[in-house]
Amino acid sequence: MNEKSYHTKQKDILLNLFKSQPHKCFTSREIIEDESISLGEATVYRLLSQFVKDGLIQKFTQGKASLYQFNHCGGDSHFHMKCIECGELYHIDCPMLRDVENHIAHDHNFFVDNLNTTLYGYCKGCRKDT
Repeated sequence: MNEKSYHTKQKDILLNLFKSQPHKCFTSREIIEDESISLGEATVYRLLSQFVKDGLIQKFTQGKASLYQFNHCGGDSHFHMKCIECGELYHIDCPMLRDVENHIAHDHNFFVDNLNTTLYGYCKGCRKDT
């Protein structure tokens, strides 16, 4: 199915929000309540869905909440680390994690979806022992 996508001011506003803070994850509620962008609820949900589908942003699930972040990785396969304290999401492409991923696939016949796998812990700035 070939859907026609229109370029709109609302799309620009929302995409610019993500581009201006590429490492920040937003909830839909944060976006809806952001008075500086003034987009309606239905518009935000529709655009988030379209942006995810188009690969412009990524959707992550944390508990019951969905988080959205600019896809500055271009859909490349990599892992994520999320700081429990500050909420920062880090993208990591590490040969050692690739080895773990390959080990799990080969030895346990289980294929890790690393774009949807997040390691939780504390970043350098939030660690209590620093």
